[in-house]
Amino acid sequence: MVNIFFINIIIALIWVGLSSHPSIDSFLIGYIMGFILILLLNPLFEENHYTRRVLSFIKFIVLFIWVVIKST
Repeated sequence: MVNIFFINIIIALIWVGLSSHPSIDSFLIGYIMGFILILLLNPLFEENHYTRRVLSFIKFIVLFIWVVIKST
């Protein structure tokens, strides 16, 4: 899982290097694009729990925000 995370970071850094204006926004776009690429290539990895954990974390954050909004 750690290797796949570093691959995603490297893809994001390559995207930042290729963009005309390096910024956090560019890094986030590269990270999302790298994640989608890893998600599409998921069958090539032996044990890839990275995508499942990231998607679970995103679901948790969305649920948390929904509960906070609903409680106020």
